[in-house]
Amino acid sequence: MKKFSVALLILLLAAGGWSKDLGELRLRNAEFGRTSGIYPAQDEKTHQVGSLYLTVTNYGFFGSQRGDDTPTFCIISDEEICGRDPGNCRPSAEYPGCSGIEYLFMGALWIGAVVGGDTLVSVGEDGWQPDINELFPSYNDGDTIIKRSVLDGDSGAVSEEDYVCNFADTLSNTSFVPPDHRAIGIAIHQESYAWSYDYAHNFVFIDYTFKNVRTDGRTIRDLYIGLYIDGDVGHVNTTEYAQDDVTGFIRYYITDAGDTIPLNLAWLADNDGDPEEGAFTDRSPTGAMAVKLLRAPGGTDIASLNFSYNWWISNTEEDKDWGPMMREHDLGFDGTPEGDINKYKVMANGEFDYDQTEILDYYDNNDWFQLPDRELAGNLCNGYDTRFLLSFGPLELPPDLPDSELPHITIAFMVGENFHTNPNMDTTDCSQFKRYYNFQKLAETAYWAQQIFDNGYRGPEPPPAPEFKIVLGQNKATILWKNNVESVYDSITHLYDFEGYRIYIAEENIDHYYVPLVQYDRVDFLKVNRITEYLDSVSAEGDSFFHYDTLYSDTLLDSDDSIDVELVHSDGTTETIRLKPQPFDANLGMPPDTVIDGETWYYYVIDHLLPGDDKWVVVTAFDYGQPSKGLASLECNKTKNSKWFVPSGAPPTDKKVRVVPNPYRVDHDYKKYWEHSFTSEWTEYSRKLRFYNLPKHCTIRIYTLDGDLVKEIEHDESVPGTMVGAEDWNLISRNDQAIVSGIYV
Repeated sequence: MKKFSVALLILLLAAGGWSKDLGELRLRNAEFGRTSGIYPAQDEKTHQVGSLYLTVTNYGFFGSQRGDDTPTFCIISDEEICGRDPGNCRPSAEYPGCSGIEYLFMGALWIGAVVGGDTLVSVGEDGWQPDINELFPSYNDGDTIIKRSVLDGDSGAVSEEDYVCNFADTLSNTSFVPPDHRAIGIAIHQESYAWSYDYAHNFVFIDYTFKNVRTDGRTIRDLYIGLYIDGDVGHVNTTEYAQDDVTGFIRYYITDAGDTIPLNLAWLADNDGDPEEGAFTDRSPTGAMAVKLLRAPGGTDIASLNFSYNWWISNTEEDKDWGPMMREHDLGFDGTPEGDINKYKVMANGEFDYDQTEILDYYDNNDWFQLPDRELAGNLCNGYDTRFLLSFGPLELPPDLPDSELPHITIAFMVGENFHTNPNMDTTDCSQFKRYYNFQKLAETAYWAQQIFDNGYRGPEPPPAPEFKIVLGQNKATILWKNNVESVYDSITHLYDFEGYRIYIAEENIDHYYVPLVQYDRVDFLKVNRITEYLDSVSAEGDSFFHYDTLYSDTLLDSDDSIDVELVHSDGTTETIRLKPQPFDANLGMPPDTVIDGETWYYYVIDHLLPGDDKWVVVTAFDYGQPSKGLASLECNKTKNSKWFVPSGAPPTDKKVRVVPNPYRVDHDYKKYWEHSFTSEWTEYSRKLRFYNLPKHCTIRIYTLDGDLVKEIEHDESVPGTMVGAEDWNLISRNDQAIVSGIYV
């Protein structure tokens, strides 16, 4: 192995000792951690891999109660989200992420059962009375939320972003639960899953598993599970946006092609999408939130289990605290269910309420209790602070069930776009609201959620990332990659759907920082049935998304395919002509290739790079989607497949390894450009010296002039994440101490 030596002059603090201990810095950071043995290990995480930013917790609750974004009342974030510093409200169910548009105030588990003749209910949040939560994790620090990802190859991972946790209703400490809380004796294992793919970016799955943990060996009987949703749809800067929501239940959707698709969605939306001066803006909540039951012990068909959908308006004024109720289910109240017994009655009533916008339609229906005032009924049906409860049961939960037999309930929490399409809808007559509402995107979303669930949490996937490498030259980098992904089969769409490659470059390995450099797209053509037009496209529109082969075919035409078209002239005569399709947009076809050591590689050259200005680069592969299903093109992940490199300048005549900056001076501010990070604040660990012109494999050793080893760094470009041609050192010694001024070799 070749050896090299470089003299380093490092001018830091005028210190009298050998080093400054960084333990104080670490201790200060640790003070913000949880204290074990005192509090339940409550934890919160926010799904951010897709477009729906949904916060989940390990205490029976999801959402963040964000409201008007006042940190006093919401779940506080301990991380930077959307450029907002820690200490601000977490997103609740923000869609699109970072937009400020929320579709949820909070969601919570309600669990009711009869134990020993007593009716007991444990809630993740009461929803009306403040600070009532009866579901908690243990006191162990390790009982926080665990993150997994298929992108990282984590064992057991299901999605691109899994959050996994456990909690129970067995906590008896009255510092946390109400003094009258009586535990059912039930533990819950919760897993939530999210994806970034176009067809899955706007929903999150939540899976609950229930276990009897009673110590007396009793079976938990007449168990009902409820999912309580308080929507509050609107932009966080819109005044009182919670006061005009509407809810309903849609059982099926009829597509343009005439297909009837079962949906069974409980939905909630702003009544009109909050237009401003007759137009929707970037603050307008034009989508709708919905919950779909994907799995339950008795099945998901409404007729197969005691499945209920109840909604009500909670209000401090008695006449406005109201919800529909059938006369046969007379519970003795008609609004917010307070207390264990009333909550249990609602969960077990087996009722399906009519939609909120239909209050006046049922005003004279004798099967339902009525509001005493028609004017008030008209006011409430136009939108109010509305909540709904989906519940199902009864279940029986014996003790000591094996894990494989424990009951699961899986839901999809989703937001569908374009629910509101008319900013000038008439909001004076709620009976006409539904003719303005567009359920297609909700139906599409529910369709894909069901498809993914039915396929074992697998959906269509993009082609895998191609193998690639970087060869550095003078002020340039040549990107070489193989063609081994072009024949990959998608087992969900049953297509060989590879379409092309894209190359991106970025300052940091963050998805939205990547800038496209070039796209290579196979020259092929999308077949449009019954229409004499052929398009080269990966984002075609016009098909009913449920109905195969109505407009578009899923098999593309080769560029040399021709078609016969019959023309009908004005005089009635006909003739047949042959057409050959031609691309009408920029379409480069496949990239050039070269042979290196007997192997064929595609290549692309990035020119005019500045020496030492490190970059991230990635080669992605994309497919053409599934046109007949409205599935857009899918592209493999950029940040997980990228490489880091440092451009070189003119080759040094002495072939020595170089170091920048040299000398390193403390009186120079490197933070703004050299030691700047897009993702974290500057610390002592952010200092940076760069060794470049390195061979692919080498060991860097830094010594004092007295020969003491300060740091040893291995450089191996075969290791993923290793910078090509260079290596950085943060001026921290092998003993985790900041070095002092001096000359190092």
